[in-house]
This record gives sequence, C-alpha cells and structure tokens, in this order.
Amino acid sequence: MKLRIIITLFFVFIALSGCEKEFTSTIPSAQVYVDLDLNGRDNSLIPSGAYKTLTAPRLAEEKLGFGGILIVNGMFGDSDINIYAFDLACPYEAPNRISRLNCDGLKATCPVCNSVFIVSDGFGSPESGPAASAKLALKYYRVYNDSYLHYIVRN
Repeated sequence: MKLRIIITLFFVFIALSGCEKEFTSTIPSAQVYVDLDLNGRDNSLIPSGAYKTLTAPRLAEEKLGFGGILIVNGMFGDSDINIYAFDLACPYEAPNRISRLNCDGLKATCPVCNSVFIVSDGFGSPESGPAASAKLALKYYRVYNDSYLHYIVRN
C-alpha cells in the first residue's frame, strides 16, 4: 500500500513539473470582428505568405482588437488558404503602449523592441528579442470559414 502511494505521488510530481505554460500574451482583451471576403476586397490574401494589416475599420461593424489586426495566409496547413489573425500590438510593449508590428508574411517584427514573431505557422510565437526572453507570444484571434473564400475573425 505504501509503495503504491509513493509511486502515485512520484508520477503526479513528474506530471506537474512538466506543465509549465510555454507562452503568454500581455495584450488586453478588446472586441474583435473582421469580415474577410477573399472573393472581393480581401483577394490579396489568397497567395500563401500574403498578409494584411488593419488599423481602421473598413465596415461599421468591424472591431479591431487592441492594436489593430494582422491577417496572414500561412505557409503551413491543410489547404492553400490558411488564414490566421493576430493582434497587431507587440506583447512586450503592451499594455503600456501600442507598438504596431511590421510584417513580411512569414514573420512580424516590433519596430520598438525588435522582437521577432513567427506568424506563418499560425502560432505567433516569439523567435528573438525581449519578447522571446519573456516568453510572450502574439495574441491570436479565431478565424471561422463562413463560406467559400469568406472568413470571420472574432474573439
């Protein structure tokens, strides 16, 4: 009986010691709603690696999060179109100030702290800079495929 308790406690200890949260985000919660129409106004997002930044609503109902929205058609996924959306604010600089990221479709870079984030895989994980040291990832927003080439980004 005593041996069973010791073994159980050992496995519980091992399981709990490996449960470190890898990345967090400091971006405050804010409303997000973006209507993406890849058949029309957003057709520039169709090629893999394409991206778009939104810093002002295009439609009355659009809400753009804390610092704007970065939308990426990622390079990796199940199909030719893999839409990912992130808050455009750098998590290392937030919530004290909004530093909007620059993007090349594969990575996003903060012009203030020079942190680099990988966005083409849909995770927004930090690659280098102070955000990597602090384990701060980009804030991800859900993307729903509403119909053929039509997506909704929301939280």
